[in-house]
Amino acid sequence: MTLQINPQTGYYQHYPHDPERFEFDSEVALTFLDMATRSIPLYHTVHRGHAGLVAAYWAERRPRVVLDIGASTGVFLQHLGSQLRAHWGEDFPTEVTAYAVDQSPAMLEQVQRSLPWVHTVTADITESALVLPLADVINMTYVLQFIPEEQRAAVLAWVYRQLRPGGLLLLAQKENVLGRPALWFDGQYRRFRLDNGYSAAEIDAKNRALRTVMWPVSRPALEAWLQQLGFQDIQATFRWLQFSALLAIKPAALTLGAVDGHDSG
Repeated sequence: MTLQINPQTGYYQHYPHDPERFEFDSEVALTFLDMATRSIPLYHTVHRGHAGLVAAYWAERRPRVVLDIGASTGVFLQHLGSQLRAHWGEDFPTEVTAYAVDQSPAMLEQVQRSLPWVHTVTADITESALVLPLADVINMTYVLQFIPEEQRAAVLAWVYRQLRPGGLLLLAQKENVLGRPALWFDGQYRRFRLDNGYSAAEIDAKNRALRTVMWPVSRPALEAWLQQLGFQDIQATFRWLQFSALLAIKPAALTLGAVDGHDSG
């Protein structure tokens, strides 16, 4: 990606180094927040809202362990820290054990600099050897669409096992929208990026590079996987056309609907 400032808009211009494959490299890490805010609708709203839900969820719950899977530069954990500081004061990190997990060392370097209370783990979520503590909360925001289709069900099963009974999953994704609305949604999303200072050339270049690394899933398919695994209380939290977010809760005890082989944590 070549970084330049557009003198007319004052925004960074984003062009992938490899026009055929988007990578979360060091230059993407440098400008990630600018890129995400201008290309993902409700980006901070979703993180801030989910952080508030976690603060409410943790009002009476201990221990308090959170895994941020695909943490990028740690925006969710920044919002979570702000929410918890408001509830518990400046000593809130003593109440929380947080892990930022990402396969990009450049992203995690920014987490280490800005959030010293967070443990960073460089790892690929699709690797079966990944070992992390059991969690009370797992956040996966705009990660699922970057996991290859043949590995997605296994990753969600790992997430289920990784949660303690009663644990909370927060998940946001860019959906694969079916039917005629898909074209209308795509058109509105293109307008959203143009309104946020992206040029048509930038949008086309990014779309081309993402085609080989992004595989969105439909909302019905995602909810079916979560229900099959045993998640309960699956509720939508935010939506903007093809961008959606939800929460789901792992039962406090095993139910007959849980998938065989998934213990209670």
